[in-house]
Amino acid sequence: MQRYFQISCHALIVSAFMALMLTGRLDGPSIMLFPIGLGISIYRTIRLMPPLLGPRGAFYCSCGYILFFVFDTLVLSRSFIPASIHLVLFLELAKLFQEKKDKDYLYLIILSFLQVLAASSLTIDMSFVATLFLFLV
Repeated sequence: MQRYFQISCHALIVSAFMALMLTGRLDGPSIMLFPIGLGISIYRTIRLMPPLLGPRGAFYCSCGYILFFVFDTLVLSRSFIPASIHLVLFLELAKLFQEKKDKDYLYLIILSFLQVLAASSLTIDMSFVATLFLFLV
């Protein structure tokens, strides 16, 4: 049952990222890096490998990303919305590579919902309806 839950959680994350990617507003590095990290996480989950990030490592990565978030907001993206989307993608990858308990899966589901929410505000295309349906299933 736990394995089915892990795989379905990854499928939820994939559908949420597809919704965000199909908006056409996501930048190239995000489109390239997030699927690579997600693929590694799926592979490690299927192979039952131990987590890569411990609590201390996740804390240091998150603290480092706070500085990058400010840099991203002011220099790279020059806007709060794309920088916030990058933050959600980073948090999701960081959470995927940690040891997960039940509450961590809830965080992953909430972060996936934030991706779908961002996609809904960035597009009016009908492709969003298909990815929303896939997300809900």
